[in-house]
Amino acid sequence: MMKRAFLILCVLICMGRVSGEDLVMLSSAVSPEVSYQAVREGATISVIVEAEVFGIEYVDIELGLAGKKVLRLSQNDSKVSRKDGRERWRFAIAAAELLEEGKELRMAFAIKWGDEPSRQRERFLHLGAGATHRGLSADPGDWAVLDLEKLEREAADRARIIRLEFEQVVDGKGTVVIEDAVGHRVRNLVSGVEMEKGKHALVWDGLDEEGNPMPPGDYRWRAISHRSVKPVHVMDFCKAPGSNHGSFHAAATNGSSLFFGAPVTEGGWEIVELTPKGDFVRGFNPPHGHGLLRVALAADERYLYAAHDGVAWGVNLDRSQPGWKEART
Repeated sequence: MMKRAFLILCVLICMGRVSGEDLVMLSSAVSPEVSYQAVREGATISVIVEAEVFGIEYVDIELGLAGKKVLRLSQNDSKVSRKDGRERWRFAIAAAELLEEGKELRMAFAIKWGDEPSRQRERFLHLGAGATHRGLSADPGDWAVLDLEKLEREAADRARIIRLEFEQVVDGKGTVVIEDAVGHRVRNLVSGVEMEKGKHALVWDGLDEEGNPMPPGDYRWRAISHRSVKPVHVMDFCKAPGSNHGSFHAAATNGSSLFFGAPVTEGGWEIVELTPKGDFVRGFNPPHGHGLLRVALAADERYLYAAHDGVAWGVNLDRSQPGWKEART
């Protein structure tokens, strides 16, 4: 299945504007997703916190900001919205209340999922050791430094990212390529990567296959999904009737049967006959002994031929006689 979309390679700078893509992820893989952002918008500092809620009706937040003075805010001080299984709190604080030249700004927050007894409590942006369920620290010195300029630069960097979102329609392999406006291949972004069915996202760094920056213009991506090549089990040589001591290294066919041979066995069969589908028909052990080095096979409609090479067990060689080395070889 093929999908395509068009994109413009350009520089996007979002100053003083917060969107879902701008949020900074804080949570780990073992907790609900929690992210935040803080920006200076003129005379206002806007703080956004977003958390997964998993259908829990009551989710609460306590936000701490410290600078010129210390503020402890609850969800009642925010604009609350819920969408797609996430709750978002937006706080708007007058910059003059917090910002003071020479004084650093600090921030931390804690979230509680569920009313008492809560299902989970977790705090974020705290320094040093301490149980994550303890709630917002009473000491603003425990809160992380909030660098608004750094967050703004990082948000601008993220806005420049060329992010491609596509649907993998089956469990299997996915391939995504970048082409220019006239259809020339620019970059094989990923090729034959194992992917689960569902939505995926990739980032293109704007470089071609040779690592050269592409000029601004119209580009498109195409994605193809296909099921992986899956092996089909036919038989196990290690468990099938055959040698339990040697390995099959000779093969022959007469057009209706397959023959495989090993140079030695201590049980099972040195030579086996199989159907073209790999089903066992019968086994053979050489009636006149064998060598321990090689076996060669040939077959016609009536006979199976086997030639063995190498010294057999139980063969007595008189090394005192001339020519024993020749007999050995």
